[in-house]
Amino acid sequence: MIRYILLLLLIVGLFRFITRFLLPVLRITANVRGQMRNMQQQGHRPEPAPAPAPRREKVGDYIDYEEIR
Repeated sequence: MIRYILLLLLIVGLFRFITRFLLPVLRITANVRGQMRNMQQQGHRPEPAPAPAPRREKVGDYIDYEEIR
């Protein structure tokens, strides 16, 4: 009789360990791996080149900073 009670307690303890600790850890691990994969894919995407700024017309003796070379 005591053997069955101990076996039942062992099974209940194992079930609680799996459902309260092991499954959440596995879910969190899968979520983190998915997020890392998404971040790595975003890092490898080429960013679009910025459009060149429109040139301003020269007025008087003023020289744009970019034109001094």
